[in-house]
Amino acid sequence: MTSNGQITSCVSDDGLEYLLYLPSNYYKDEHPINQHSKHPILLFLHGMGAVKKMQQLKQTSLPNILINEPGSLPSPFPFIVIMPLAKQREWSPQFPQILSLLTTLLPSVNGDSSRIYATGNSMGGKGVWEVSWVRLE
Repeated sequence: MTSNGQITSCVSDDGLEYLLYLPSNYYKDEHPINQHSKHPILLFLHGMGAVKKMQQLKQTSLPNILINEPGSLPSPFPFIVIMPLAKQREWSPQFPQILSLLTTLLPSVNGDSSRIYATGNSMGGKGVWEVSWVRLE
C-alpha cells in the first residue's frame, strides 16, 4: 500500500504477470470515486529493460513513481493502472493476453470501458501504437 493507493502483483488465468494499482480512494464509499463508481483505466507497457523481470518493472518510470514517489502525482491519482510484464523483447505476441486481461479485469474493478488510456516507454511506447491498431481492428 502506498500513501496514494495500493499496488498488487497478479497473474492472469492465462499466465500473464502484471501489477495492478488501485487508487487510494477506491475503497472509500464517501468519496465520489470508489469501487461503486466507474474508473478510468491506464495501461502501462514498459520498455525492454524490464522484460521477464518483475523487480525491474517495479523500478521503471510509472510503477516506480506509484510505489516510491506517490506524492509527485495528483492526489488522489484517479486511474486504475494495469502494468503487464513482457515475456519477450516485443509486446505484439502478448496482445491477446493483454486484451483478454482488460476484458476480464474491467468488470471486476469497475473499470470504465469508454476511458481506457495507454502509455509506455521505449519498447512499451511502440507496443502502445501497435496494440491501438489491433484494438481498432
